Amino acid sequence: MSNLSRNWKLDTLEADILYVPIIGNLESGDAFFLQSDTNTLYVLQITVGETHPVKANGLNVIFERFSNIIVNNCYLVFVTPKNGQLLRRPQTIVTQRGMECIAQSVAVDKFAKNQWVLEYEIPLPVNTKL
Repeated sequence: MSNLSRNWKLDTLEADILYVPIIGNLESGDAFFLQSDTNTLYVLQITVGETHPVKANGLNVIFERFSNIIVNNCYLVFVTPKNGQLLRRPQTIVTQRGMECIAQSVAVDKFAKNQWVLEYEIPLPVNTKL
């Protein structure tokens, strides 16, 4: 994947482009992309907290932007520091009002079942005190 775009508000989006919305511009992910060889949609959410509820509406908006492609799988990937605080359990999908989303769409159901944690190590400058 060699393409990067901030223009995610188009009616339909293309596969194999990493979309990185402007901060505060999308409520359910910090970046997302659709891998063309498997038609798998990945939403990346960066977090440092113990929990990170995700809004169903934002997941639906992302899913619907790929309306020209049959999406086979959806993965919600929480990117967190190595040995971070994020609890290793599925995060809650919530409504606009912060209530747990019970009546789920096809997209939200796929994301709810496929949640992953990606840990990364943050290199600290030599003279950093913790």
